[in-house]
Amino acid sequence: MIGVVLVAHAPLGQALSRCVDHVMGPGVALQVCDIEADQDTEADIVRVLRHIRAADQGGGVAILADMLGATPANIATEAMRRARAEGLQCCMATGMNLPMVLRTINYRKQPLADVLSSALVGASQAVLRVD
Repeated sequence: MIGVVLVAHAPLGQALSRCVDHVMGPGVALQVCDIEADQDTEADIVRVLRHIRAADQGGGVAILADMLGATPANIATEAMRRARAEGLQCCMATGMNLPMVLRTINYRKQPLADVLSSALVGASQAVLRVD
């Protein structure tokens, strides 16, 4: 099964995790790393790397970050690079929203590449103009 790690500006990761509990029920295995402003970047990279290791169940880890180019995604990118150097299979998608997170969780028994593809489709299909 694919592990899931959320990396976001605080408190978005925890808020999304609570939404997952609300929609799917408590107990969904999910690692959350909220990044606070003005923290030690190296310490945050190490913390995200710990969460990647903890999420890995042998099938790889899907890392979801809130915004490409922002500090949380940059931290997650470096943690992912280090995890890969340790031999862990992981990949990351940015633009995290609730449909992306739910899709990732619902499809996490599939191969990692398929999980990320499903997550991206779910995220983009949920962004619509409604009027």
